[in-house]
Amino acid sequence: MLAIQIASPSLFMKQLLTTEEYSPFLLQEASISTAYNYTINGRLLGDFFAQEGCEPPPAEDKGYAPWSVHKPLILQILKGRRRPLSLKLILLLSTRTTEEWLAPHLDPALYGQIASVSFQIRYSHHPDSREESLRITTGISYHSFQLSKEAEALWDAAFLRFLDQAHLEYLLL
Repeated sequence: MLAIQIASPSLFMKQLLTTEEYSPFLLQEASISTAYNYTINGRLLGDFFAQEGCEPPPAEDKGYAPWSVHKPLILQILKGRRRPLSLKLILLLSTRTTEEWLAPHLDPALYGQIASVSFQIRYSHHPDSREESLRITTGISYHSFQLSKEAEALWDAAFLRFLDQAHLEYLLL
C-alpha cells in the first residue's frame, strides 16, 4: 500500500476527467462535495434495465461499470468556476487488467486470493486559503489473510509506472 501526494492536483484532475488514461479502471464509489453532496455507487443495477427491455451499459467485474461510463456525469457535477470542496473516488482494476499487470508475476495461489486491486483518490480544496491537495492510496483486498506482500509491491510499482507514463509529479508519503 502506498500513500502518494500529487504535486499538481489540477493536472491530475484534467487527465482523469478529459483523457482516456483511466479507461482500464472501474468506478466502485464516488463522493463529491460542491454546493451539494453527491454519492455514487458504481455498481450497475440490472433491475433498472429489466423494465421495457432496455439495454444496460457495459458492466464488467462484479457489476461495476468502467470509469468512462461515469466520467460524463462526474464531469457535469464538477463543471463550473468553483472547485469542489472535496472529492473521493475509489477505482478498481478490471479482472483483465489485473491479469495483465499482476498475474504473470505472482504465484497462482496468491493471485487466486486477490479479491480486488484498487486506488483511492482524495481531493480537498479549502476556499479560504485556496489550498488544494490530492492524495492517492493504493491497495489490494484478499479473500483471506495473506502474509505475502508480493502482490502489493507489484501493484504499487505498476501504479507508479502508470503515474510516470502520465507525466505526473508526486511525492511518496
